[in-house]
Amino acid sequence: MQVLVRTWNLFHGNAVPPERRGFLEEMVQLVTADAPDVVCLQEVPVWGLRHLEEWSGMAVLGAVAARPRRRSWRSRPEH
Repeated sequence: MQVLVRTWNLFHGNAVPPERRGFLEEMVQLVTADAPDVVCLQEVPVWGLRHLEEWSGMAVLGAVAARPRRRSWRSRPEH
């Protein structure tokens, strides 16, 4: 049994170089156009989560990362 899993970092729908408008909806439609079994999206803006089911035609399970509570030990300056 083959399963098609596709992943994509959407970079919040931004373009490179940046443009005045985003392309989040178009990106989601493109990544789901051939009906993959599973799509894993990264860097979807929180506001976009509520639109994913409509744009993709797929069931959606989203998770929002929490901000770190304190500064990482790796970000401390060296002595």
